[in-house]
Amino acid sequence: MYMLKLAACSLLAACSLLAAFVTACGGSDSSHDQSTENATDNTDNSPSPVYLTLDALRSNQCDITSPNTSAIFLVHDANGKILSEHQTDANGHLEIEWTAANKHITQLTYTDPNDLDVGITVNSYLNVTAGDLGKQIHYINNDIGCECNEVQIDISELYDSGEFQSVDFTANRNYMSVPLNPTSQYSATKVSWCANSPTELTLIDNHGLSTHVAHVSFSQDDDQALTLDDFTQGIEVKTTPPTESSFLVAYTGFYQFGNYSWNTSQHSSSHDKPIYIYPELNLTSMLYTHDGQASSILDSHANINIASHQSIDSSGDTQPIELLTANENFLQEVEHIALQLKLDADTIDFDFSAYGSTISSTKLQLHDGTMFASDSDNIWSIHAGRAGLIPSLQLPHDIQAKFDAIEHKKVSIRLAKVDRYLTLPEWRGQIAKESRSAEPENELIYQEGQSIRIDFALTQPVE
Repeated sequence: MYMLKLAACSLLAACSLLAAFVTACGGSDSSHDQSTENATDNTDNSPSPVYLTLDALRSNQCDITSPNTSAIFLVHDANGKILSEHQTDANGHLEIEWTAANKHITQLTYTDPNDLDVGITVNSYLNVTAGDLGKQIHYINNDIGCECNEVQIDISELYDSGEFQSVDFTANRNYMSVPLNPTSQYSATKVSWCANSPTELTLIDNHGLSTHVAHVSFSQDDDQALTLDDFTQGIEVKTTPPTESSFLVAYTGFYQFGNYSWNTSQHSSSHDKPIYIYPELNLTSMLYTHDGQASSILDSHANINIASHQSIDSSGDTQPIELLTANENFLQEVEHIALQLKLDADTIDFDFSAYGSTISSTKLQLHDGTMFASDSDNIWSIHAGRAGLIPSLQLPHDIQAKFDAIEHKKVSIRLAKVDRYLTLPEWRGQIAKESRSAEPENELIYQEGQSIRIDFALTQPVE
């Protein structure tokens, strides 16, 4: 057994202990008295029904979204028992009457709806209240609808300038770098382009800096040429890395909410090199800061990743960078959670209030430790507030079996915050709002935030 004592129980399975508890809590006399009293009162005082709504989407390599019509949602009671099962409609929409018994909800999204043996992404949301959960976007690694082709272009002007060492092409998440070495023989270059998104080009100067960028929508003609006039020059970001080990990433681009997709990026891990944004593209610019360190949790090696993001104005100015720290309060609470997981506890309690008064979100994730989480076939994420109790959430037997089969189980715990404390309903409401916003770059969580994530092995494979 492992994380959250993931007890399997079919949707129709009887839970005799819970049933006995509910029966014991009912008083027959008081129920009879109340029904007798109501028999003479025809007024309907029952509360109006309230609903939980969301839209499930799939997004692919070139950010084409489509309704996720095969997403399954399980509604749980406070103890994690499955109360009902629902599927999105033809538009990927879901609307559920949210009763007092409904406490948690789990989304099941298969990697390939036509092949249920491939893999599954499970997202469980704890202590859910009625309202909108926004757009729930699941990334799929395909290029359906991208209409990508290859075209031959003339880059001789870039080649002859002598100012740049290479030009980088990114299309449909595919990357190619072409050397611009005047001492070598020039030849026309074939590049990928996609009809549904521009190709991103970056000129790397002779100092290794991404000083110029362009977004070009190629056609299928083979007589196209790139010149310096196609590119815009970058503006240096005015900032200082907060620590010697941190590195900065400046992004300029249109952000696809939930898909973490940007048109152009530039990063530097060296403190003596500038980073750039490109205001002439008329796109949002953001600064991401990353730092990392190693630790140990229950004698298991742990990796800690600390990050922040904040907006950059068109002149390259931004606020001073602030990062969370992996202090004693954080590590002690992580060890407390890990110990409960190791002991196969029925429920997992946690409280990061002492670590940070403005922490709003906690995410626990289970995946195969032999690979990165993004490459794992089966991933289970549990979304909660900064403190709470995680019950023994039930899954259908076939899905439970997928997680039981993982020998090297790895756990990630991620905390997130903005500049002020948001309750769990406020945090989810803000994320839902931003997922539907026509201008997410003006929203709170999009503009700034901080996070800390720790990864450690829960079990090791048997040699």
